[in-house]
Amino acid sequence: MGDDVAMIRAALDAARAAGSLALLRRVFPGEPRVNGYVLAVSERLALVHQFHDFLDDGWTVLRIADIEEVVTEEARGFFARAFRERGLAPRLPPLEVPIATMAEALRALRREEQPVIVECETAEGGDADRYDLGAVCDVTDLHVHLRPVDGAGHWVPVEAIALGRITRLHVATPYLTTFLRYADPPPEMS
Repeated sequence: MGDDVAMIRAALDAARAAGSLALLRRVFPGEPRVNGYVLAVSERLALVHQFHDFLDDGWTVLRIADIEEVVTEEARGFFARAFRERGLAPRLPPLEVPIATMAEALRALRREEQPVIVECETAEGGDADRYDLGAVCDVTDLHVHLRPVDGAGHWVPVEAIALGRITRLHVATPYLTTFLRYADPPPEMS
């Protein structure tokens, strides 16, 4: 697996350096593809300005080990042309998102009081996957303590999520922004 991860990391870094639109094929059945611009690559993670159906969909931090293939714009002429002609260029997130580790990224989001979507995806998909939207309360060496918002827009008690289970973070997405705009006011964070 090490050689495969190194090859994927090199392909991600080449897409970043070229500013190329990239399609990332992932191992998870629930959301197997990410379309966007690779903005940063670390040993284990990548930061991508993602797009869905030709719309800006915020930023995502992904584990490199979960990516099976990187297809760049040279192989995707139609999409590359459509993105260029629609002016869908890469943008940096509204805050600095360090990506050395998931813990580091989550600590930065906590410092900036930036809400996040945390995904814990599995090979089975469906009900086996975990998807939490909320505010980061604390990050330890092993867990993130997240105050989630339920599907009805109510804040629920803080939950601990093992950092090792987290496969993906979403930051400043239209879904996250809209959902929290209409959710209950956030509780005081301590």
